[in-house]
Amino acid sequence: MLDTNVFDFIYEMEAIDFVNSLASNGKIELYVTHIQNDELEKIKDPEKKEMVKTIHRKQIATSSGAVGTETNRGFEGSSNIEIIGTCFV
Repeated sequence: MLDTNVFDFIYEMEAIDFVNSLASNGKIELYVTHIQNDELEKIKDPEKKEMVKTIHRKQIATSSGAVGTETNRGFEGSSNIEIIGTCFV
């Protein structure tokens, strides 16, 4: 999964065609969530925004959860929180 700063790097290095060729050939798969796509939509430079939109990527749903061992402490007792997993659908 890519953070939006990676899209900036791909654009700045003029590597969009290279990345797209790797994706088209099945060498890589780029994943994003709606959060990255929302951030990319906020790009102010129209040329950059259009170019970044051409980067082949798959949007996936996100879901995660955490279970605490103490019920009344919330995040204050973060040392008592056990991460049970993250699920991508």
